[in-house]
Parts: sequence; structure tokens; C-alpha cells
Amino acid sequence: MAKKISVLTEGYLSVNSQGFLYPLLSNRELFSENQVKFVFFTSICPELLDCNILLIDSKFFRFQWEFDENKIVDQLGIFADRIDSILWFNTGDSSGVVGSYINTVLPYVNLYCKAQVYKDKSLYQKKLYANRLYCDYYHREFGIEDDEILLPDPVIASDDLEKVRVSWNIGYARCYDFCGLYIAGLYKRWPRRFLLSFPVFVHEATKRRQLGLFSRMSSNFSRNTISFQRMKLAELVGSMGRVSRRKYYKELKSSKVVVSPFGWGEINNRDFEAFVHGCLLIKPSVNHLRTYPDFFIEQETYVPYDWDLKNMASVLEEVEANYCQYTDIAIEGQQRYVEAVFSKNGREAFVGHFIDLVST
Repeated sequence: MAKKISVLTEGYLSVNSQGFLYPLLSNRELFSENQVKFVFFTSICPELLDCNILLIDSKFFRFQWEFDENKIVDQLGIFADRIDSILWFNTGDSSGVVGSYINTVLPYVNLYCKAQVYKDKSLYQKKLYANRLYCDYYHREFGIEDDEILLPDPVIASDDLEKVRVSWNIGYARCYDFCGLYIAGLYKRWPRRFLLSFPVFVHEATKRRQLGLFSRMSSNFSRNTISFQRMKLAELVGSMGRVSRRKYYKELKSSKVVVSPFGWGEINNRDFEAFVHGCLLIKPSVNHLRTYPDFFIEQETYVPYDWDLKNMASVLEEVEANYCQYTDIAIEGQQRYVEAVFSKNGREAFVGHFIDLVST
């Protein structure tokens, strides 16, 4: 039986929403072959309810929770009465943050989906400092305190943990190269389907590179537990100021190694910039989470260092000194990314993943 799916979203705005929307928009033909049809909405209207399944991008309501929660709850009640299945997509950065509204939303939705999810779901039943496992770690182990204390998200009841599922990560966004940023910006203002089919220029991981370690990044976060990793990296390799977009990508494609500490989430734009530009990715271990596609396999697609950062210097030194021994990892990371996002097999796999998710 054909599935008619409504998608309620803020639009093709943030990187996270682009990562959420792009594989739905760009694979319409494959979905049609599997009897799935999408209609996209950026506002609530009667036509939105004409569906079997409703997908809600959490960013659609993000500015309303503080002053209009009752209206949101009433609207979710209407959705639940009229629609067979509702999937809420938390399109935030972190595997940890579920939102202060989590227990308000859960009674109305069939699934609560996140781009990355803790392997140990019982962590969603603990009050973590700054609502992130790594922030909690730096607070406990290093005594790092945020200037503003963030209230912990409510814990999720055991009966509701099964609703928490992996959706797909921001690797599907198309803004990780110089041209991709402009194409994504153009699509925001002028959403024409042909813009979604522009190929990404992938720089071969085996090409000759003049620069060593690329670590140009922002460390100006409002939370000390978020910026801690990046500040430690800057102490080790030196801080690098802002440059033009053109210079940024010129340096990136000429670098052998990219280091990508955590930011607001464990998975960052920098990870996919490394894959696109054929750089060897080094980042803190992400063995604690599940995501789709699974781009992050230690010593296969990236080189990890420990959260306590004790081996960060030795890992960077080893990789820089013996880069030729690590190029297979850069090649595998790039190939896995290209296969998942751009190949026919990868796109078919995404469609299968999505259909499995909405059929639960």
C-alpha cells in the first residue's frame, strides 16, 4: 500500500535541517518506486493532515516552547487524532540533548528520532551535566564548570526508551565544499530540484598535499565544557584566526590531516569536510554512539584519541610523522562517505533504512 508522508519543517535552512531534508528530497524517484510519496510543509495547514505518516523536524517548533507550549501540545493532539503515525526528528547536534520538552512530546509520537543515539540508552535516564556525556565527563574529571548552568533534560521512562531511534546524520547535507555552500544557499532562496543534483567535487585522498595538520576552527563557545577540547587543541598546536571562505577551503584541500574535536555535538561539519577533501580525520572516540550511515569506524575511517586528551599529542605526532602509513584510513573514510551519500547502492540503502524506520 502506498504511503503518503507529510514533512513539517522549518525549511532548508540550518545544516542540520539540510542533512534531514536532502536525502528525502533528492531520492524522490527511488521512494516513488517503493510506493512512498512526500509532501513538504513549512507551515501548519489542513493539507498537512492528509497523510498516513507525519515527520516533524524539531526545529519547526524551536522558538515556541518557551512561550506557547500549550498551543504546541494542542496541535500534537490534533495530529495524533488524525494521523496514523507521527515521527519526531530531533535535529540537534548532540546524541545527548533530547530537549526539555521530551516527555511532553513522547505521548503523541510513535518514534523519537535522533541523528545519533547513545548505544547505552540508559544514559537518557541520567541527569548529565550540560545534557551531554562528554560535558559531564569534563565536569566530573577536570572540574570544568559552565558560566551558566543548563538545567538537565527530563529523564526518559523505561517504557519510552524503545521510541528513541537512530534517524540519519548530517553527512547528507551538501555544504561541505566551497561550491556546495553556495548551492545550498541558493536552494534556500530558490528551491529548484536540479540544484540538488549538482555533483560534489571530491578531492582524491591520494593526491599530493603540501600542508600537514589542519586545525582552523572556532573555540568561542558559550559553554566551557563544550570549548574544553578545542582550547586544549589550540594550546597544543596553536590557535588559527578566521580567514576567507576561499582560503579556508584552499588550505583544507592541501592538508594531509584534519583534527575535529567535539563541538555542540560529537559529529561535526569538519568530519565531512575531511571526507570530501580526502584528508585523514582525527577526532575523539565516538564509540559511545550509534548513527546512520556509520561513517566512524576506529582505525578504519578515522583515527581516535581518548577523551582525557592524554594521548592527543602523541596521536597527532605519530600521524604527522608517519602519514603514508595512514593514507588507507583516509581513503576508506572518503570511499565510505561517497558510497553512502552519492552512489545508487547508498541511496537505495537509505531508502530501505527510512522505510524500515517508518514501518516500525
